[in-house]
Amino acid sequence: MAISYEHDVAAWAKEQVTLLRAGQWALLDVDHNTMKNQREAIAKLLQKMPSLRQVLEEVEWDEDVWKDALDIGGREADLVDLPAIREWDYEQVLKDGYLPS
Repeated sequence: MAISYEHDVAAWAKEQVTLLRAGQWALLDVDHNTMKNQREAIAKLLQKMPSLRQVLEEVEWDEDVWKDALDIGGREADLVDLPAIREWDYEQVLKDGYLPS
């Protein structure tokens, strides 16, 4: 990670996209990345509404969410060759600091 978020956010964002496209997960700036923010928001929701965990286990919902994620990843970050089926379970994905390999 050569460009700091604090120094130049636009250049930082461009670098982050380049790292995403290259699959360089370990080099991403997860402290300033939205994944951390999203994980925190999801954790808060699950604490307030524990019954939502059941929804995470519904196959149809899971397939719809993953399809949306593939679409967004492709359009917004030009990510390609993403797996057609999500390879990571929700407990794993929601762990602080987790990045797919």
